[in-house]
Amino acid sequence: EKLVAYHHGVYIPEMAKGPKSSDEVCQAVADFSSKVQKDAPKDACKYLQIEEFRCLNAYQYESQPQVASKKCMKWWNEMQKCEWDQTKFNAGTTYIEGPQMRRRRPYIFYPDFKYA
Repeated sequence: EKLVAYHHGVYIPEMAKGPKSSDEVCQAVADFSSKVQKDAPKDACKYLQIEEFRCLNAYQYESQPQVASKKCMKWWNEMQKCEWDQTKFNAGTTYIEGPQMRRRRPYIFYPDFKYA
């Protein structure tokens, strides 16, 4: 019965386990943090990645995935934005110094709304 339930997605073995203790959560976050620091020491988004992992572990993502995904959505969203900004920056498609580096008009025949 368990194999049939697992096949149809009704039974998930990770959800049948008990919740992690706070020491296990702290240890898992510390291990993940050290792995991220070793893997990409110059990554701009590594701290957001660590915070997302900490949030997921704090809300017991293995036993309660729906709750954890709702609670940690902001970290995931910020992580996606950061990765996109970092990709644009590394590709050279974004400006570094701020909005004053932008062109004044997006294209040549863009209307001047002050006078139109």
